[in-house]
Amino acid sequence: MKQETIPLPALKQAVAEELARRQERRNARPTGTAQYLGVSLATLWRWHAERPDFPRARKIGPRATVWDLNEIDAWLNAQEQ
Repeated sequence: MKQETIPLPALKQAVAEELARRQERRNARPTGTAQYLGVSLATLWRWHAERPDFPRARKIGPRATVWDLNEIDAWLNAQEQ
C-alpha cells in the first residue's frame, strides 16, 4: 500500500486549521481580564469604552460580564505589530 505524500505547507495549514477549530473559548471576568493584561480594572473599562479596536465584553448573565481571552491575545498580538 502506497502512502500519499503531503507537501509541508499544506500540512502546516491543515494543522493550524485543526488547532483553531479545537481551540476552546477561554473566558475571564473583568478582574481576571485586568490581571491577565497587567492593568487596573479602571484601565480595562476605560479601554473598553474608548478603544474601538479593543475586544468587546460579553454579558453572560444579568450581573456577569466576561472577555474572551483568545480575542485578548489576538488584540495584544496586533498591538505588537
